[in-house]
Order: sequence, then structure tokens, then C-alpha cells
Amino acid sequence: MISIPPIDGQAIQRRLMELSRHSVLKDRLWRPSYTPQEAEVRRQLSGWFAQAGLQPRTDAVGNLYGHAGGAGAKTVLVGSHIDTVKDAGAYDGCAGVLCGMAALQALLAQYGPPRVPVELIAMLEEEGSRFSDASFWGSRALTGQTSRDMLSCRDEDGISLARAMEEAGFDPAKIDTARREDLACYLELHIEQGPILEHRGVQLGIVDSITGIGILRVEITGRANHAGTTPMDLRLDALQAGAKLVLQLPELARVFPNATATAGSFQVLPGSANVVPGQVTMLIDFRAARQEDLDALGLLLDQAAHELEGEGFAVSTHFRDFILPAPLDPGLGRLQEECARDLGYSAMHMISGAGHDCQFFARQVPSALLFIPCQEGRSHCPQEYAAPEDLSRGARMLAATLYRLAWVD
Repeated sequence: MISIPPIDGQAIQRRLMELSRHSVLKDRLWRPSYTPQEAEVRRQLSGWFAQAGLQPRTDAVGNLYGHAGGAGAKTVLVGSHIDTVKDAGAYDGCAGVLCGMAALQALLAQYGPPRVPVELIAMLEEEGSRFSDASFWGSRALTGQTSRDMLSCRDEDGISLARAMEEAGFDPAKIDTARREDLACYLELHIEQGPILEHRGVQLGIVDSITGIGILRVEITGRANHAGTTPMDLRLDALQAGAKLVLQLPELARVFPNATATAGSFQVLPGSANVVPGQVTMLIDFRAARQEDLDALGLLLDQAAHELEGEGFAVSTHFRDFILPAPLDPGLGRLQEECARDLGYSAMHMISGAGHDCQFFARQVPSALLFIPCQEGRSHCPQEYAAPEDLSRGARMLAATLYRLAWVD
């Protein structure tokens, strides 16, 4: 049996609330990367890391580390991200960082330094909410999966990623130095961002794989005309054509297990209430747990869009982005099972429908992702919430897993 001391979930929650005050918006939480607000979170975390017995340092892109001693060439890494989407909750990302810190602090207090090096990491720009074409920037840089082209992507104010880095005190020419070649494995804790654990009354989710994500851009061109003088049967309404495509998404996604398709972004031109829409541009987010399913679903969506050409519309499509599905390490999954059993926690295996930094680590080193429940499955909104007892269980699970990986032979 593993002896893991109690961990105060309310203390973790209080610190989450402290971090949530650092936002570029006055009454809503949004913490994009390379802003003074993000720098303030790094500063605060750096002090907390030091208090927990972790030596802080920042790498070339802004990832913050907390190092615990130990000999050996390979490092056990645990953590998550600190950036948020607009109108965010306080738990997405930061809960994983603070639960990791609490776990390491408890282990250091009870067992002393680890046998092998262990580090806590707080990464940036996971969400891509400032630079949509550079999501997972921190984990990409750490695993050598960036490209120089990403430095030219721009935020909504036209500021490039390279310029934002420079304004925050980082040198874009040095991003390659952030790459790590010394990792033994990576662990991440996250709120589920879905309702399954709460609905089933299960305390922990052991993630077997992270879904792949594709983005299909569809532009539909019809014919703009007067809304009052153009008969309904003589219109070429681009928005109605787009709506027809949207209504097909559930049927197309159901072809594949655990797949989803969502149209959440529309631009309608000319955008006037008294003009028949002449052009619609939409983004379709589609996801599947297996690469072959992701590819096939993308093909079906593309075909469905071009079928509108038979009704007189001009249609152009472009696959803007793909993030590959990521199976996680079965051995670490079994270790999580054992730790949950030893601690007396219920756990279930599941697939993550959301993307996480973990999927970039999984391509290179054994990686594991642990879910804790969130209230009503809500996330990416101010109502996001995880109970103190769930934070405590998650931190203790991380501690038990880290103990087996880094403190005992």
C-alpha cells in the first residue's frame, strides 16, 4: 500500500481563485500568452514553487519549471498550462499545475528528495486563444514540434507571435533551446471538461487516448439581393445553404465511434438584416479518437459541403489544421489503476474529447492524463467548477503515481 498524506483541496482552490484575478478583462477571465497578466501568474507561481521546495526557472518560450532534486539522466515531468480562453473558468489548466505542486510538496515533506529528477511545469498558449495557429505552443516547443512559420501568426490586434515574445522579454530566435531530450515520462491532471464522471458517480478518469482534431473552413457563395423584393423561391441564400450543411453534422459524425462535428464560427456577408446573405464562411471542428476515422470524417464533411454546388452555390473548402489522435501509455494507465485502488478511489477508463498538452508529449515519451470531475461537465465558461474534495483526490493520485515513478526503485 502507498502511504500518501492528506492534501488540502480547499487550499488548492483558494490559490486557483488567486490566479484567476490575473486577467486582461475587467469582469471576465481571459489570460492570453505573453501578457503582463500571464507574467504575473508566472511570478506568483514561481514564489509558490520555491515555498514548496521546487527550484523555479523559465525556459526560452516562457514555460515555468519547478525542479526537485534527484540523480539520473531522465526527468519525470508533471504539469499543465496557465493560459485561458475568453470568458474562462479558473480550473482549466491551472488545476493541473497546482495539484501537481501540492503532490510534490507532500512527497518532499514526507519522503525527502526523489530518487530521480522530477519537475513541475506550467506551460503557455495551450488554448491558442491569442494565437489560434500556434495552440499548444509551450508543449510544442518543449517537444520540438514548433515551426518557424508559427512565429508569424497574428492575434486579433495584428501582433505577431514573434513580436509578442519580444515584448514579453523572450527571444524568438532561441525557441529551439526550449526542447527537452531528457524526459522519462509526462503526467497531467485536468478537469474532465465533460459530464461523464459526474453522471456516473466515478471519482477519477484514466484517459486511454486523446481525440484528434481537424478544422475545415467552408466558404459558400450565393447571390446577395434585396430581402423584401426577392421571392423565396428565386433566392440563392448562402446562409440557408450553410444551415443545411450544419444540420447534416450529427448524422455524419454518428458514422464513427466517439466522433463529433461542430460548426461554431460563422461570418455572414454582407451582414445586413435586409439583404439576402451572399456569402458565408464557416469553420467546422471535427474530432475522432482514431486517425482513420478522423480522415474519413473530414472527407465526408468536405463532400457534403461540395454537394451544395449542385444547387447553384460556389463552394470552396480548406483543411486549416489537423492535430493527430494520441494513444496514451498503457503501462502508466495500469499504474494509475493500481494507485487508485490503493487509495480507495473509484476510476474508469475513458477517451478525452478535448485536446491537451499531453498529446504532444505522447508522441515522444510515455504519457498519462488523469481527469477529475467538474460540476455539470461545464468548462471554458465562468461556471467551471471542481470541488475541493476532487482537487484533493486528484493531487493525491498524482502523488501516488509520482511516488511509484520517482521515489521508489
